Amino acid sequence: MTSSLHYGHRLWVALLVCILLLIPSFGAIAVAQIKIYANGESHQIFGVCVGCQVLDAGNTVGSNENDYATFTIGLGVAGGIQQTLHFPRPVGPGKVEIGLGTGQPSLLVRLLGGIAVETLLGNIPNGDLKSIDASLLTLWQDSSRGAISFPATKPYDAVRIYQHSGLAGINVGLRVYYAAQLPMNCGQAPANPLYYFPFERTLHDAMTGLEMVGTDYLVYGDGICGEAVRSASIRVDSVASTDVADSVKATPKTISFWARLDLISPDEPDGRSPLVGIRAFMVSMFLTEARFRITGTTSDREVLAENEVFRNQLAKEGEFNQYVFTYDDEGCALFVNGAEIGRGGWGDVVREPLSNIQFFIHQAQLDDLIFYSRALTAEEVKSMWCSYGKDPACQPNSAAARIDTAKVQPGAQRLTIYPNPSTGQITIGGDIPVEGSDLWVKDMRGQEMFYTRLRTRTVVLPSSLPEGMYLVTIRTKDRKVFTRNLVLTR
Repeated sequence: MTSSLHYGHRLWVALLVCILLLIPSFGAIAVAQIKIYANGESHQIFGVCVGCQVLDAGNTVGSNENDYATFTIGLGVAGGIQQTLHFPRPVGPGKVEIGLGTGQPSLLVRLLGGIAVETLLGNIPNGDLKSIDASLLTLWQDSSRGAISFPATKPYDAVRIYQHSGLAGINVGLRVYYAAQLPMNCGQAPANPLYYFPFERTLHDAMTGLEMVGTDYLVYGDGICGEAVRSASIRVDSVASTDVADSVKATPKTISFWARLDLISPDEPDGRSPLVGIRAFMVSMFLTEARFRITGTTSDREVLAENEVFRNQLAKEGEFNQYVFTYDDEGCALFVNGAEIGRGGWGDVVREPLSNIQFFIHQAQLDDLIFYSRALTAEEVKSMWCSYGKDPACQPNSAAARIDTAKVQPGAQRLTIYPNPSTGQITIGGDIPVEGSDLWVKDMRGQEMFYTRLRTRTVVLPSSLPEGMYLVTIRTKDRKVFTRNLVLTR
């Protein structure tokens, strides 16, 4: 009997070892991020694209990340290929991941300049069309394939891939392996932010493309919503944007962000304490272990100074906390994790507009930095906090637990362009105001090809503009930016 038990025990051990050997990534499967793969596709050739075709288009559908469709495109064409990959249901905000390759080492990066992507909801573009560059690409070891990933700040149920050029002298096709939604346990911010920095491996603003420039010490890791930025330097890292337009510097404003300060052991040598600082528009704010210090931009005079101990009351030590500061000409208010901490006037605080946006970081993480050109209400701040799902006290069905953007902001404005494709004359549709707006036409590499100040909704493009695919960007007088793609045929 004992021998039989020992034999049975050895058999089970051997079986378990075999299972583990057959599944080398077993541990990773348990913690892997959930992916929702495309379950349908459609594709078409646009413009004049002789010899262009999509082979095995259905291979991009489903969870097999190793089979692929191939885009074959000629040189000097005046058109291109587009493929739309549809997902089972809308998700957002979130992240999009697309597997791409060429089958030949080192060629994928060279193809990126001719590729663009955008998300859609109900077959309507979300206005986030972007050309792909190397900053969005993670290469595999042999560099013949990789994956691009980028944040989707609006709900979406499809992603569209465009290719409009090949490589001179090289007969190689673009391989599209799969597309996947990577939902995040993120909140839903009120509509129409001025700037939104999700810090998904980039310092760029997702709304207008405003660029921040940092140092080599900035790294990315798990945040409250996807990834967060932190500094790996022993000193305070500073990051600054390019200049913002004078028209957006005025009050009112809301500045919202998530931050986590590192826990520092009392036994560690003396040094700089964890810090997150933000200087933007007319205020400076610095978050440390003990307090949140808010001043004007040209003096050390504080506002809401009587609330300097608030972090010990509400913020969770060593964890991500949400901080929201709202202000107008009359005064300001501070919120932590959805709760109002203080409200008051400016007193003799001097506020002069800054030329750009800056942040400072040391032994800390920063995520979801959002700016609004209005002061959010206390109800909106509470709703945004609850929508992240971090507070069990928020009731799922309560008004504070969801963002009803229709109540806090007019319906989202949309831009349409027709006819599209066009032979040279286009009409600006949708509900955006056009008089006095700026219009740019850029090629897919971002080079400006045409500019005009709009007076009517009809635009005649110059005859010197060659056939092909372009980005049309409109910036309204109130600094809202809308982008659509345009196919030009002659």
